[in-house]
Amino acid sequence: MSSIGSGPGVGQGPNVEAATARRIGAAGARPVDNSTPAAPAPRATETMVTTQALDAGTMPVDSERVAQIKKALEENRYPVLPIKIGDALIAAGLLLQVRQ
Repeated sequence: MSSIGSGPGVGQGPNVEAATARRIGAAGARPVDNSTPAAPAPRATETMVTTQALDAGTMPVDSERVAQIKKALEENRYPVLPIKIGDALIAAGLLLQVRQ
């Protein structure tokens, strides 16, 4: 294999001359007249349906622990370890992936 333009799928297929090629489009299609904008179609009244199945509820937060961590960060006493942070972000991303 040399460089760009070679390999499977490149250059494959029949050679077509421009004079014999036909334009592809919808059968019976007409050109669109954009001179006057069309009025928007009336919309039906939308109704929002809610369900408790999708409600995550309130998350438990330990406010005292949050305050301790904030204070430790301000005083440079809290260990910030990039490796642990990265691992936690990757793990969280894997947990949130939707399996199909």
